[in-house]
Amino acid sequence: MFFIGVALLIICMLLRASDILFRTSVIDSCSVIFLIGVEHIIASVIMWLISVVKKTPRLKLTVSGWLGLVFVGCGASVGGIWCFTTAFLYINPAIVIILQKLQPIVVLVLSVIFLQEKITKWFVIFSILGIISAYFMSFGFNPIDTHITLSGVGYALGAVILWGAGTVVGKKLLKDVGVFDMTKYRYYVGALFCISLFIAVFISSYSNNFIKTDFLTMINSNRSMMAVVYMSLISGGVLSLYLYYQGLSKVSASLSGVIELFYPVSSLLLAWGVLGYKFHWYELVFGSLLLLFMSLATLSSRTK
Repeated sequence: MFFIGVALLIICMLLRASDILFRTSVIDSCSVIFLIGVEHIIASVIMWLISVVKKTPRLKLTVSGWLGLVFVGCGASVGGIWCFTTAFLYINPAIVIILQKLQPIVVLVLSVIFLQEKITKWFVIFSILGIISAYFMSFGFNPIDTHITLSGVGYALGAVILWGAGTVVGKKLLKDVGVFDMTKYRYYVGALFCISLFIAVFISSYSNNFIKTDFLTMINSNRSMMAVVYMSLISGGVLSLYLYYQGLSKVSASLSGVIELFYPVSSLLLAWGVLGYKFHWYELVFGSLLLLFMSLATLSSRTK
């Protein structure tokens, strides 16, 4: 079972890495928020069909529980993916993905505040080293004078914060909500939020055109449509989440944190080998150091 868990996690990370091949092409032809809305709607339909087959009971939560789900669906899911995808428009997508390894800092800090979890001194040390590495990976040794680079890093860090906070809220919700329901309602809430946003902007004179344009562009392009379906169901959606939780149930959290390195490393290789992105030496050096320090931070946070 241990090796099966390792294999499932590796497959999950490789699937997530493949997302870079499709997301970068789709955002050239449609707006980011429209793409995210379609992703959530497709994933919600699939989760609804599965729940019908499984005949899952209705979810019963307190007001605070529902508020937590709203944050996970609107903030962590829609907001996080929006920041993550928007960052692709400004900086190298592989750098955006590597910056996501800063999430354990957000998760541990919020866990200490809200969940009263303990934090080790080594986690603090490795986290500081990771932040320093992230800075030099993003900006090199030059003064920060590039608005585009600063905006891209800002959006990437926005995804770090929202996804990190979503992890903490989700961890608390998992005491009362199963993994399947957590995933299902995350997509439900996110889809409803996006649909509400579409309706609101559709009636405005400006957004009316962008909604129609994005919709027509997507349905008239088989490549774009297949890419969105792939991202919704496989690379960033239902299948990858299922494999992740199945793998996580069979290995330790510490080991899963190390296995997750397959995601940024594979993304970097795909960005270089397939998409043709070029990397500066400091991006590779400090990106590697960031991955190393945050893996050590994750391992040290699990040490008693």
